[in-house]
Amino acid sequence: MLGKNRLIVTNYHVIEGASSLVTTTANGTTATLKVLTYDRERDVALVQATSTIPEPEPIVWADDTDLRLGTSLIVLGFPVTLVGEALNCSMTPTAT
Repeated sequence: MLGKNRLIVTNYHVIEGASSLVTTTANGTTATLKVLTYDRERDVALVQATSTIPEPEPIVWADDTDLRLGTSLIVLGFPVTLVGEALNCSMTPTAT
């Protein structure tokens, strides 16, 4: 889960073809999920729980000091573009 917005990163093959999605947490809480975006080629999807679910233990992210030129990575976020003199943040998250 990412942050406090009930966002969950999963694999595309997990959601592929599903007409509805439900998650169950370690303590037995269930919640329906809606798909926000996905990338078939990279096999990654971003979904969001439609109700409050308990936050899992924080995950340990990779050490960025180990990154080298050519290292593969996935970036999740909301694209920001410059419109005139103002920054415009997309309401749609993307996976790159």
